[in-house]
Amino acid sequence: MASAHKKYLEWNPGRILNWAKTIGDSTVKLLDTIMKSKPHPELGFKACMGILNLYKNI
Repeated sequence: MASAHKKYLEWNPGRILNWAKTIGDSTVKLLDTIMKSKPHPELGFKACMGILNLYKNI
């Protein structure tokens, strides 16, 4: 596996939603919707991480 992809092994839906909770309820709802819209939640991780990183850079 490429090293760029290995970092995603540490993540799971619960961890992503816990981080989203520190931002707000709307963020939790958005990321939950993204993950539920995919056949497998992991397929939404990259989009979710992008959103979380936008907040981190504010």
